[in-house]
Amino acid sequence: MTRHGRPDLKQDPLVDKLLPDPSQASPEVVAMVGFLGKSTRQGFWRVYFTAELNDYAEVAEADLIHTQAKPSTESPMGGTVVWIRRQAQVQRIRTQSAQALSIAGGWTNTTQSRERNPLGPPESLFLIHYLNFLLNFYGIQ
Repeated sequence: MTRHGRPDLKQDPLVDKLLPDPSQASPEVVAMVGFLGKSTRQGFWRVYFTAELNDYAEVAEADLIHTQAKPSTESPMGGTVVWIRRQAQVQRIRTQSAQALSIAGGWTNTTQSRERNPLGPPESLFLIHYLNFLLNFYGIQ
């Protein structure tokens, strides 16, 4: 509080980064939640969607707008919220181990599904992660 009893308001750093000028339109970004990791391709990063690190998106570093680590109180395993340009070309990759799948009791032909749609269901996974982020952000369980 200030001397005059008014709250000492300060713009959130995320807004500073994504929308520094409030007179401009909302930023054209997509938020993904996962584990941020290096890619084997120079100039690219991965956002892993599973703890097994077998489902991820590869994004060019130039398309990364902002990242913010998830607090351990929200996600004990950690993780990162990654904001990317909406127009970014994102490559979705899923890998599976034949041995682990046979132990788990199933095998799916990922080659066929990758040929049909290399990104998987259109935006569905991103939407699920974004909704989870919003639910966690607003404390809705």
